[in-house]
Amino acid sequence: MGVRRGFFIALWLLAIVPFAGAQNAVLNPGFEDWADVNGPPDNWTLYGSGITAIQEAVIVDSGSYSAEVTWTTTDTVNLEQLEVPA
Repeated sequence: MGVRRGFFIALWLLAIVPFAGAQNAVLNPGFEDWADVNGPPDNWTLYGSGITAIQEAVIVDSGSYSAEVTWTTTDTVNLEQLEVPA
C-alpha cells in the first residue's frame, strides 16, 4: 500500500509542479488597463481598417472592464498582442 501511495503522490507532484509558477503569457488579459477609454486596451493593437475597441463597464466577465470590439468591414481585422512577456 505504501509504494502505491508513493507512486500516486509522485504522479500528482509531476502533474502540478510545472504549473505552480506559471504566469499568464498575455499582457492585460482581462482588458482592465486602458490609457484611453476610446482606444484599444493597453498592450493591445487594432489591425485593419473599420475596427474599433472601446472600454465596456457593463458587460464584463470578471473585473471591472471588458473590450467592446466593433468592425464595419468584411476585410480581415484583428485585436492582437504582438509582444509576449519573457
